[in-house]
Amino acid sequence: MKRNLTSLLTLLLLAGVGRADTVIVTQVNLSFSPQNITVDVGDTVRWIHTGGQHDVVEGTDGTVDGDEAFFGLLNTVSTTFEVVFDPAFLAANPRAGHRYDYFCSPHFAIGMVGSVTVLNVVEVHQVSTSFVPNELVIEIGQTVRWVHSGGNHTVSEGTDGSVNGNEAFHSSLNTGTPTFEVTFDAAFLAANPRPGDRYDYFCSPHFNFGMVGAVTVAPSEPGSAYCFGDGSGTACPCGNAGGAGEGCANDTGSGSVLSATGSASIAANDLVLSATNLTPGPGLYFQGNNAVNSGNGNPFGDGLRCAGGSVVRLEIRFANSGNNFTTESTLSAGWLLISAGQTKRYQYWYRDAGTSPCSSLFNLTNGYEITWEV
Repeated sequence: MKRNLTSLLTLLLLAGVGRADTVIVTQVNLSFSPQNITVDVGDTVRWIHTGGQHDVVEGTDGTVDGDEAFFGLLNTVSTTFEVVFDPAFLAANPRAGHRYDYFCSPHFAIGMVGSVTVLNVVEVHQVSTSFVPNELVIEIGQTVRWVHSGGNHTVSEGTDGSVNGNEAFHSSLNTGTPTFEVTFDAAFLAANPRPGDRYDYFCSPHFNFGMVGAVTVAPSEPGSAYCFGDGSGTACPCGNAGGAGEGCANDTGSGSVLSATGSASIAANDLVLSATNLTPGPGLYFQGNNAVNSGNGNPFGDGLRCAGGSVVRLEIRFANSGNNFTTESTLSAGWLLISAGQTKRYQYWYRDAGTSPCSSLFNLTNGYEITWEV
């Protein structure tokens, strides 16, 4: 996730963020209207009060626990509340699919909820007979928007310079069609497979002038790591800090790392959790609802407890000797007690029976959080 956010920020700097807009959400009785909105990177969402006592709290659990990406009152004193969904906000508050669910805490139980999905739009500008930038690397789900500046052009997928009807996308780009966009989501990739998920394209009137470009869709992580034992949050129990992005150090002198591959799709059921840099022996993968201590964790054994609240024990696994002791678990979405839109936290709790730094004989990885999708 950190890599993808860095890539997003770089692309936005190169291509430029489109004109920022302000999108209005009005509190109407005990609902938000419109309830679910989609905005571009850089847009502002402004909530407007019309009556009663309300708030706007990011999350899905109905409780205010301090780890929300945003929180604001909405009442006769605070009649408006707004959030700018710019690159800095996205980087500081990563969410799967860049979807920010929110609720009104006094009225959560009766369904006063909403969501903001930030459409990751990267703009490509037509400049004379060129596309700028002409090479993009994006993540799954991002949208590329081509912007016209003058003349008659096309955006046609392919490499042969001719429009023959089998293009994954094709559009004019002129005064009548000043913008054209494609969302490179999983459905688009499945319907239009290309080697390496690379989509070359051209302007048919100016193909011979070299007016071409390409969009490559890189795989993205299903969630994001948090709660590290590297000194960035809660201190490790006996000064046994791990390296950057690791859990607290075990008897190898480094901390273990929890990561994930696959997708956050319940239907796809392809998520795999992996723990690396372990010590020999067993460990337990577990799931919780909450990020403990606002995501900083609390001391527990030789490590930090990062995931808590309605804990579900997932699977016991034994570390193997490959790559300095690793283990992985393929999760079955059918018994995870999850539903679309929920954010769950994961961790691996393992035995450290060697020269356990704090003599507790067990340790934990960093935490990993996933917002599940359909």
